[in-house]
Amino acid sequence: MELRALVEKRLNELAAVDSPDLSTLLHIIVVNEGDTTSAVEDQLGFTILHNRWNGQAPEVKDFTPSWDVLEEHTHWYELTFVISDDGFGIVVFVPKSNCDALVALCDRYAKEMHVL
Repeated sequence: MELRALVEKRLNELAAVDSPDLSTLLHIIVVNEGDTTSAVEDQLGFTILHNRWNGQAPEVKDFTPSWDVLEEHTHWYELTFVISDDGFGIVVFVPKSNCDALVALCDRYAKEMHVL
């Protein structure tokens, strides 16, 4: 139920925006338990584990993730990527139950940055 409420919240926030088609502003990707990071990156069109602008890996001292916002929820991480100046963005919901590098990266930054 939590995921549905989170998606509805995002859609309701955008409903106030004067756009005839929400798909011009937002894409939502829901990572299913067991999905690989590679599959998520295929959907995004860019790497999620490395910085998409400079290619740095998380092990690099000055690494910063590519997401613009990381939000931690009870069972999910919510990653927001602003893609263009017109406000188009992609929101990725990642289940905390996945045991992979993406969840580990989210865990790390949730603790380091005291997410929203």
